[in-house]
Amino acid sequence: MFSNKTHTRLKVLFRDGSGLWLLSKRLEKGRLSWPRDLEEGTVKLKLRPEAFAMLTDGIELRGSRMLPWHERE
Repeated sequence: MFSNKTHTRLKVLFRDGSGLWLLSKRLEKGRLSWPRDLEEGTVKLKLRPEAFAMLTDGIELRGSRMLPWHERE
């Protein structure tokens, strides 16, 4: 999983056994609630499936609330 510096784009590489999938999401407004590194200089971050779903669904990981830019229809 990769994000740009402003956290408005997300790219995910997923391996299904027969190849790689590239998933991409670009936000038209707002920013992703990107997790903060626990230690300075850390480049890898491990997310549980629930946290990944919250990140892609527009739920703030700190406090578990909907971000103001996210609207469900």
